[in-house]
Amino acid sequence: MRRGNITKSYLSISSPGTHFGDDAAARSLAREVNEYGARTRDAHPERFGLFASLPLPDVDGALAEAAYALDVLGADGVAVESNHHGVYLGDERLTPLWEELNRRGALVFVHPTSPPHADAVDLGRPRPMLEFLFD
Repeated sequence: MRRGNITKSYLSISSPGTHFGDDAAARSLAREVNEYGARTRDAHPERFGLFASLPLPDVDGALAEAAYALDVLGADGVAVESNHHGVYLGDERLTPLWEELNRRGALVFVHPTSPPHADAVDLGRPRPMLEFLFD
């Protein structure tokens, strides 16, 4: 970071996120990576911040993890992917999460990810090169 003249970086999980089909496993993985990120940030607070991972599309798990990450870990905000297994950020199922994050004035970092069924249109190229631009 010093060589690149980077003053501070925010830690977060990139795509594909922490949910691989099982809500309980996703909740556990999100907690593990958020606690690891908090420990790293705490060891170097002048260099790192933390955007917590949420186990979306599990809304109940995401609400619980957002509260834990923001209230207990002191995360600077949350990071979400542009869709979670085809559930896009504007989906009404996510309304309770957005209402809670809005109530808190929480910062939300959106990271692009592959859209559903991207393999049908990726032309054999790396998905970030083609599909992230459209998601």
